[in-house]
Amino acid sequence: MRRIVRVETAAGGAILHVETPAAYANGESRFETVFLPADKYREKTRAEIVDAVIEVMADEATIATFNLPAVAPRTKDTVEERLHRAGDRWAKWDRYRAEAVRRGSPATVVNAFTNRTNALWARVEEVLTEWRTV
Repeated sequence: MRRIVRVETAAGGAILHVETPAAYANGESRFETVFLPADKYREKTRAEIVDAVIEVMADEATIATFNLPAVAPRTKDTVEERLHRAGDRWAKWDRYRAEAVRRGSPATVVNAFTNRTNALWARVEEVLTEWRTV
């Protein structure tokens, strides 16, 4: 299920930052940026606004149409935000792993949590390396 994580006002409407959780096989979320024209949400009911967002999300050419960057600029702040998200995700899975060990869960469960935790830590290191080079 998609969710709007941030809304920015823009000339003639709003820029929506939309997250699709677990969009990829590795559990990563996908983030999209779309433009919602003002006439689609001003003086509308909540249901009409939701319909407008769905309609805009269905139009993949929206970003190109409004000359919005398809990818967020690589600045220290944007990379740091990704670093925090990756670190939070790693910490959450590490807590699950520690709890599985504490409860004496079967080795297959502990190994699954350990593998996921290790993969997420590798992602944290990747983003940290990128952060150092920006």
